[in-house]
Amino acid sequence: MIISGQDVYTEQPKEVTIQSEDVRAALQAPIEEMVLHIKETFKTTNPDLASDIIQNGILLTGGGGLLSGLDRYLTNELEIPVWVSESALTNVVSGCLKVLETPTALRQTLMRSK
Repeated sequence: MIISGQDVYTEQPKEVTIQSEDVRAALQAPIEEMVLHIKETFKTTNPDLASDIIQNGILLTGGGGLLSGLDRYLTNELEIPVWVSESALTNVVSGCLKVLETPTALRQTLMRSK
């Protein structure tokens, strides 16, 4: 794929060709860290919820969920089914809208982040 943008060194417009292997290599460490955090989260997850997740799987949403092969990679690493939402690109916006439309949900969200 040819990517156009501004060269950070020369500040001039530039086109570069990147290969899928370049993208895969750049994403490998963050994805491995994500797997580690998911595994750590399972250690503190309520057993009933963990059982539901193991049985029903994990649903990926947002643009990152659309990364080719991410669902298969996570399924293999976590040994849990991982699915990509059919509306992955709009799920995040829809969720934010619901939170903003529901004052109690917004308060709960803000309190969790403290």
